[in-house]
Amino acid sequence: VRFEKQKKQDKMEYTEEILKIAKFMGLNPIKGFNEYTGNHYYYYNNAEMQDYEGLPFYDNWDEIMPVVIKIESFGGDENELDIFSNCVQLGDEEFVGKTKLEAVIKAVNWWVSQHCT
Repeated sequence: VRFEKQKKQDKMEYTEEILKIAKFMGLNPIKGFNEYTGNHYYYYNNAEMQDYEGLPFYDNWDEIMPVVIKIESFGGDENELDIFSNCVQLGDEEFVGKTKLEAVIKAVNWWVSQHCT
């Protein structure tokens, strides 16, 4: 699993949206530099495991659903994600993606951009 995560980090770029989601989830992103690949990457101190972990990209169900749960924990219609096929209703906003996951990621990115600085 760790090797697969490293391969993914070598190919993907961390965006401002990813960093904002990480901070919203209580992580403190630390920027690093891979001398082997020449790429920058982000990691965080996982106190529970007493180790450093690669920062998630929030691009799969295992990583994005805890964010959805945290958003919905604030209560109210404006914080409730109604997910239909490849469409998500979040308050008065609607997000459509090629897949259900893509629509959820769009909705989460929008919510975080509105509520987190």
